[in-house]
Amino acid sequence: ISYCNERIKAVLEYYAAAEFDPKDEKVQGDLFEFISEYCKKITQKVCEAEEHDIIIKTSITGVFDCSFVPQDIGVIIDNIVSNSYKNRASEIKFNMFADDTGYHIDARDNGDGLSPNADINELFKFGKSYTRFGTGMGLYHIKKIVDDMGGSVSVNEDYKQGFEIRMRF
Repeated sequence: ISYCNERIKAVLEYYAAAEFDPKDEKVQGDLFEFISEYCKKITQKVCEAEEHDIIIKTSITGVFDCSFVPQDIGVIIDNIVSNSYKNRASEIKFNMFADDTGYHIDARDNGDGLSPNADINELFKFGKSYTRFGTGMGLYHIKKIVDDMGGSVSVNEDYKQGFEIRMRF
C-alpha cells in the first residue's frame, strides 16, 4: 500500500512538468537526465514550498539510455530527499556517471548520517528504520526498484559527513 501511495504521489507531483507521456508505464530515455530534470522541476520546488531548505544539486558525466518507470524513479528520489530531511541535511548531491564498470548514481547529503546503532545489513529490510520518524519503507522501496532494474544498491559506510547511497547498474 505504501509503495502504491508513493507512486501515486510521485505521478501527481511531476505530471504537469513531464516531458513525456505520463500515461506510459515505461519510457525509453536518458535516466541521468530524467533524474536531473525531476530534481530541478519537482523535488527542489517541493522542498522550497514545504520550507525544507534543502538544496539539490546534480552532476552528470555520460548518458544512461535505458527503459525505466518514471514513477519508480520519482519514488527513489522522493525517499532519498525525505530521509535526508529527517536527518537534518541542507544539501543533497546526485552524482551520476558512466564508466567501464557500468552506470552509477550516488546520492550524498550533509545530514546526521547513519546512527551509531544502525545495522548496515538491515538498512534495506522492510520496516527497518534508523531515521527520526522513519517507517522503514523508503530504503526498502529503493532497493526493490533498483533490483527490478537489474542493479544493486548499497550505502557508503566510509562517508562520515552525512549519508551516501550508491546505485549501480
